[in-house]
Amino acid sequence: MEILLDSLYRNGRIPVQMTWEGRNFDIVTGITALAVAVVAARGKAGAKLILGWNVLGMALLLNIMITAILSLPGRLRIFTNDPPNELVLHFPFIWIPAVFVLAALLGHLLVFRKLKMKEA
Repeated sequence: MEILLDSLYRNGRIPVQMTWEGRNFDIVTGITALAVAVVAARGKAGAKLILGWNVLGMALLLNIMITAILSLPGRLRIFTNDPPNELVLHFPFIWIPAVFVLAALLGHLLVFRKLKMKEA
């Protein structure tokens, strides 16, 4: 996803803050997910490591969600550099917030739920 966003930025379709060159750092979650999963599958990851990773991932996801909203055209727009973040309002890019972001959010919520269930 991050490579797609970078390509869209380089082609002048989205603003820089939507990429890893701007304010989108949730690639860290994706890069570290596999390592955390392997360590957890081997039983060597404590709940604190998984919780920390998940909190970081959720914070990075919320950061880019807020950045995206504040980059949309309209009254809430704070990031006024061009182009505005309007590409995600058109097909097929509407799938980014409608499916991919929601799937990431659901994934983080499920990890929190699993950690809570282990606790009880």
